[in-house]
Amino acid sequence: MVNSNVNALGVIFANTYDNLVPELVAERSMASIPFGGRYRLIDFTLSSMANAGIDNVSVINVKLSLPDGSPRRRP
Repeated sequence: MVNSNVNALGVIFANTYDNLVPELVAERSMASIPFGGRYRLIDFTLSSMANAGIDNVSVINVKLSLPDGSPRRRP
């Protein structure tokens, strides 16, 4: 069991651009690219942080917006 009493902040930079797949990231951020038809790449990062006990997560996205299907949580 992970101790969730530790004060930690997770930061995800969702505006990463990959030169290997310019067609996929032309209109969306790398984090919002679908994987396996059901998940987006950002889902794996969020899941890992949740499993590590990191409850405070900030997503920084400068260039393109995430689609409306992305979870949004406000304090």
